[in-house]
Amino acid sequence: MKFYRLFHSIDAKVVGTADNQISELIAPTTINSPKSLMSLEFKPAQRDTEVPKGVLHKKAKLVDMIPDPQRSLFYYISDKLRHILAAGICVGVEFLPTNLIVKGQELDYWVLNPYQTDYPFLDMERSEFVYADLMTDVVLRKATFKTAQEFLQTWKETKEKNRALNIPFEKRETLHIHTIAIRPDSDVDFFSLRPVSHGWNGYFVSENMKEKIEAAECTGMVFRELNGPLFD
Repeated sequence: MKFYRLFHSIDAKVVGTADNQISELIAPTTINSPKSLMSLEFKPAQRDTEVPKGVLHKKAKLVDMIPDPQRSLFYYISDKLRHILAAGICVGVEFLPTNLIVKGQELDYWVLNPYQTDYPFLDMERSEFVYADLMTDVVLRKATFKTAQEFLQTWKETKEKNRALNIPFEKRETLHIHTIAIRPDSDVDFFSLRPVSHGWNGYFVSENMKEKIEAAECTGMVFRELNGPLFD
């Protein structure tokens, strides 16, 4: 089965002209709070996790998939898109209820939260792992791992080393999945992987899921080749 990377559209005709489609996040506490969504660090949400509401920028168009202002981990998605994604086989992603505020009206939206899994669908032998420059993504050297757990543990140790040695960001290296290969026997429809090339976290869908999203005429997203560039 073929897979695609699910990414937000940057076409102004589709999403509007705002630099950030969401102009403000509204939450009871700051992002540094242990209850904040940002504090999860790839863990499932807890009962007291605070999911912020998003305010749609006045120059943005209402679409079914909207990146958070930092364009990092989370996406705000419509109830329509959530129903389609949740009907498939999802691995490592949960849907957290919230609201998108549009001209003072609160609409039902959901935040995608990627949490840790052992990536049973990832073909470790055919996938390619590399150390790369953190700022430029330039490949420095290749690496091999037998299991996803081994890869993720090494990635965490690399992050901790950068912090412990107080290495400047422009001189740091990171470890990520450079070429993604999915097991031929996998039946997954929607999943998240990190860390990956061209962005820290990536969301991916099967060809079957892509066709369902397109048939429903969902807006605000693009589908990129599994290991291709994010931008034309």
